Amino acid sequence: MRDDFLTRDWADSHDRSTASINKLIHVIAHGLGRLTARQFDAPWKHEPRSHA
Repeated sequence: MRDDFLTRDWADSHDRSTASINKLIHVIAHGLGRLTARQFDAPWKHEPRSHA
């Protein structure tokens, strides 16, 4: 059983899994940052949009 963790296949899939988890965490953090910015934005600090 110990040798299964030392194979090249396990190492390759481990790298892909780690990269996928890292990407998922980055996307979630980015989304939460945007959500927080939208929720706590002060609309009076922006210029009014012209409806032309």
